[in-house]
Parts: sequence; C-alpha cells; structure tokens
Amino acid sequence: METNENELKGNLARIGRIATLGVVLLVLNLVFTLLLVLVTLEPGIVPATKAALQPEAFHQAVNAMFQPMLRPLFRPVNSFVGMFYQPWATAFAVGLFICAMIWVFMLKKEYVNLDAPSKHIWHDLRFWTVVSMLPHIIVYFYFS
Repeated sequence: METNENELKGNLARIGRIATLGVVLLVLNLVFTLLLVLVTLEPGIVPATKAALQPEAFHQAVNAMFQPMLRPLFRPVNSFVGMFYQPWATAFAVGLFICAMIWVFMLKKEYVNLDAPSKHIWHDLRFWTVVSMLPHIIVYFYFS
C-alpha cells in the first residue's frame, strides 16, 4: 500500500514537471510567433530595433530610465567604495564569494539534499552553488 502511494506521488510529480515544461514551451512558442508576425507585418521594426540595441543608444535609454531612481540609492555606496583602493575591493568581493563557497561545502550533505532523487553529484546543491558562483569570480578577476 505504501509503495503504491509513493509511486503515485512520484508519477504526479513527473506529470507536474511535464506540465510546467509544456507551459514554458507554449509561452516561448507564443513569443517567437509574435516576433515573427511583427517582423513580417512591420518591416520597419527590424532597423528600429537594431538602432535601439546599439550600445550607445541602449546605454542612454537605460540611464534615462533608471538613473533618477538609482542615483540617490547608490551615491553613498559609490562614495564609500571610492575611498578604497580598487584591487582591495575586488579582493574583498572575491574573498566573500570564496568564503560562501567554503561555507556551503561545510554543510552536511544530508541537510542540504533532503529530497534529492539520488546521491549523484548533479543532485548535490552544494556542487551547483559552487558552479553558479564561479562565473562571478571569473568576472571579478577579468575586470580587475
């Protein structure tokens, strides 16, 4: 009896994941269809979109939209960070990422992976935490 309930719960979970995937694919299909219709019916939209996505035009549009809201918030942060020598700030940020990665790996595997379907590395959330933080560290090193 208990085996049938577990099997039923597993099947329902699979059906839920398939339904979610179906909805995502449907939304993507709708977006691409809409883009295709726009490009087909309005040929002038492609050059206008290309012009809007040029780096300088995009930079100006984002600044015009977000700068009035964000400048008062980030001015104190920018002045505080500006007091420090930049390589030290980069080293501190990378150190925070590395400390977080070490802390995550120090957590008990059983605590982190309570509902993991198997013991494989790709089901270990600690592994994926480290993998997801590596691009941040690479970006910090690239721009330092």
